[in-house]
Amino acid sequence: RQRQMCIRDRAYSTDIGLDEAMLQGRKFVLSVDCGNDVLEVEVNGEPAVIRTWAPYAADITPWLKAGKNTITLKITNTLTNLLEGKSINFGLSAPARLTPHNRYEFNL
Repeated sequence: RQRQMCIRDRAYSTDIGLDEAMLQGRKFVLSVDCGNDVLEVEVNGEPAVIRTWAPYAADITPWLKAGKNTITLKITNTLTNLLEGKSINFGLSAPARLTPHNRYEFNL
């Protein structure tokens, strides 16, 4: 039986709550482990980031707001399946992480 080699995608979505105090003075970096696939990130219904290779990390602060935030990840496998005749697993390899980083500004 021959396996079908094609381009496929999967979507993952979650809601997170952030209050105004959590957002103040911080940037939020989303990190995703999705092998060698293509990552598209949507935040609150807006296209935010596309990453075609590692590192699959991006500052998504501009799209976040106080209250409920919906983060959607769309992961698409690459042409390797089609061109090399391989069927490679794709999707999330580990839970996605949203890490807050404090911002510091100073004059030199």
